[in-house]
Amino acid sequence: GQFLAELNLNSKDYAVAGPLYERSLAIREKAFGPNHPSVSTALQAQAIYFYNTGKLQQAVETQARAAGIVEHNLALVLEVGSEAQKERYLQSFDDSVDVTLWMRGAGTPSAEADRAALLTVLRRKRRIQEVTAASSRALRASLTGRSGTEVADLDE
Repeated sequence: GQFLAELNLNSKDYAVAGPLYERSLAIREKAFGPNHPSVSTALQAQAIYFYNTGKLQQAVETQARAAGIVEHNLALVLEVGSEAQKERYLQSFDDSVDVTLWMRGAGTPSAEADRAALLTVLRRKRRIQEVTAASSRALRASLTGRSGTEVADLDE
C-alpha cells in the first residue's frame, strides 16, 4: 500500500496516492496498534503527501502525531532497553526530526510548523541529556570503590 502510494505521489497522481496512504495507515493501526513504530512511519509518509499536496496544516498535524509516537517509544526504549537498543532507536528518531524540520524550512511560514519543529528538537535534546545523565550515573555507580577525588577527576 505505502509503496504504491509513494509511486503515485512521485508521479503526482495525488487522487490515487491519498487513499493509498489512508489505507496503509489503517492497516498498520489495526495490525500493530496506535503507538507502533510502523504506524509512525505511515503517518510520516502521509505527512509528506499532505505537504506535497499543499495541505500544510494536515501535514504538520500528521507529522506531530508521528513524532509523538516516536517519542513515546523512545521513552520506553530508554527506560528498559540495552545500550545498543537505545543507540539504534535514537538513530531511527533522526528521520522524524529531519521531516519535521524540512516541513518547517521548505514551505510557507507557519506558526504550527515552527512550533512542531521546535518541540521536536527540544524533545530530542532532552532525550539525549537523559541518556547522557543515565550513563554518567551508571558509570559513577560502577566506580563506588574509588575515592571521591578519582571520580571527580572523571568530570573534567
